[in-house]
Amino acid sequence: MNGELITMPSSSADFVQEALARARSAAPVEPGPAVRSTTPRRPGEPLSVPPPLDRVLRLSLAGGRLRPVPSAGALHPVETWLLVGAGCGIPPGRYGYDPGRHRLFREGDPPGPVPDGAFAALGARVGPTVAHYGHRAWPL
Repeated sequence: MNGELITMPSSSADFVQEALARARSAAPVEPGPAVRSTTPRRPGEPLSVPPPLDRVLRLSLAGGRLRPVPSAGALHPVETWLLVGAGCGIPPGRYGYDPGRHRLFREGDPPGPVPDGAFAALGARVGPTVAHYGHRAWPL
């Protein structure tokens, strides 16, 4: 970015403080290359979301660019994985969720014994937001 060297702070708290200070500064935004898709494609055959999970996933995360939650630039950087036990209508295992297509993708066996039901893990893909907003992406 403008030839300046960015160093990593010594702690994550310092990193957050520096990122917020830089985002609020007058420094010009230099976005990276355009990102083609906000939802990564997952390998394998897509599975329909079973009825016990359908409503909660559809109301919270599903949809194309019109999702039920706000997102800077409509990029929706949240990625969802499910750890599924017995009683959910699909074999127990680890699954990735594609909200754009409202489908599950099997990613492997469970890491060990899994209680009945499903557990969701949410993560953020910051790449699309950083590519679009540059250094101002961190508070978003």
